[in-house]
Amino acid sequence: GANELLAILSSLVDKSLLVVTDQGPDTLRYGMLETTREYALDRLTAEDDRNSTERRHAEYFANLLGRSNAVWGTVPMPTWLVPLEFELDNLRASLRWSLVERHDVDLGAAIVVAQETVLESLSLAVEGCRWCEHALTVLPPEALLVYEAALQLALARFYSRETFFDQAIEAGARSAALYRSRPDSLTLRNLSARACLASALSFTGWAYTALRRYEEAD
Repeated sequence: GANELLAILSSLVDKSLLVVTDQGPDTLRYGMLETTREYALDRLTAEDDRNSTERRHAEYFANLLGRSNAVWGTVPMPTWLVPLEFELDNLRASLRWSLVERHDVDLGAAIVVAQETVLESLSLAVEGCRWCEHALTVLPPEALLVYEAALQLALARFYSRETFFDQAIEAGARSAALYRSRPDSLTLRNLSARACLASALSFTGWAYTALRRYEEAD
């Protein structure tokens, strides 16, 4: 139970196997020294538990993003964002396992889509572009049908933020076409497909305006 877990954590801290890394009014976070972490990873690998552990890790953070996105827009932005900012390194680790190492590209794509607002809000648009582009590259055709509209919309937003307007137009137009033809497509955050279509058109029009291509923007 919770008391047993707390006792184990306290024992590991006493033995310097865990350290308290962040402490807030309602949370206590623990980390490992790098040497301890490497030893633990070696043990997981030796006992053939590393892949299953990393899968549970990735699934946990995919679910965390899902729960957070379900209440996006209903709570103050700092309240929503700060807990997720703490998890950036965990999100990156889950994406390295799922997408870069290709253990579960569908799960990785879901995380990429779900973290879009986190990265945009933290001014990490370049990182967002990189993950979206990578997901679009490694997804098989059948999975691409599920995720492409949302990935292209995220790309349009990230490209616009970084003033890559030609790329934003291409991604936004592709996303809009997908949301028109497939209204059941995966959406960002807790938006509807219609709202995502409007957003895709908005980013596309704004990018055209930034390039002074006003007729196409209209």
